[in-house]
Amino acid sequence: MYLAVDVGGTKTLVASFDDMGNIIKKLRFPTIKNYDDFLIELGSNILDLRKAPPSPDQFISAGSSLSSLDVAMATSPSAKPLPTRADLAWERAILRKSSISVLQTNSFLGAGVGIPCVLDREQGKLKSSGNLNWKNKFIQSDLEKIVKCPVAVENDAKLGALSEAILVKQDYDKVLYITIGTGIGAALVTSGVIDLSLGDSGGKGLLVEHDGAMELWENFASGKAIVRRFGKRASEIEDPKIWQIIARDLSVGLINFISLFEPEVVILGGGVASYYDRFADFLVNELKKYKMPLISMPPILQAQRPEEAVIYGCYELIRDSHAKST
Repeated sequence: MYLAVDVGGTKTLVASFDDMGNIIKKLRFPTIKNYDDFLIELGSNILDLRKAPPSPDQFISAGSSLSSLDVAMATSPSAKPLPTRADLAWERAILRKSSISVLQTNSFLGAGVGIPCVLDREQGKLKSSGNLNWKNKFIQSDLEKIVKCPVAVENDAKLGALSEAILVKQDYDKVLYITIGTGIGAALVTSGVIDLSLGDSGGKGLLVEHDGAMELWENFASGKAIVRRFGKRASEIEDPKIWQIIARDLSVGLINFISLFEPEVVILGGGVASYYDRFADFLVNELKKYKMPLISMPPILQAQRPEEAVIYGCYELIRDSHAKST
């Protein structure tokens, strides 16, 4: 069994997969902005995912220094569930010790993790993550301490691109993937392989003209920017005029990636792309305004799994990594 973790700017999705790539169980929880508290919450959700509550014996085997009362409260069937924020010190200690104990005795084959960040892949280090304000975190080793199995970490957009490219590999070889959620991510997959020539910064690294000034694409076209500008989430927007504005803002950045990388197809994922049917025609018409005589405009498709593309990419990543190591 494999573990997959999709860390988003707003929410995190965790899922267990069988060897055939089928989801066994999945859970969502709000992404906590404090890094240490996020790791605690992740550990709690992984325990729920495995349905493996700690027993008193497991606490003892883990060398717990907690009192018998603490252990009884944590393991009793009538006790309250593990807290989502682990506000009290003893609850935080129980959560850490129970996570270690359970996952030592019942581990995954491996874990794939997708996160919106700039990575140092050699060190397994998160260099920066704009919407979370995490910097210089050795996330790979930190997560391995929690899950007790090999962990592979990759930029979330790249993993979304990988899973969606696999679904269209019979028709397209070079796939540009744009994920539009809290932020905007971009990735390129060629012949089923993630192309690292397109970096990790996505829409936060693309400076374009907007309303007469140069502005980062993510700052005015992301899901977060949509809420700030219109006071509604994408799921709540029905007005075609608003969707036309959103499509225009998306086209400004999209045309830059198309002209630079000349993909055979563009796939849109993420929460905003879940509503692609509401702005598809507007986006195509906006892109037609850019005349590029030497470049053919590729088809623009909605991701087949717009909100789960990353989690499936996590599975593909760790499955391949595990296969290479055995």
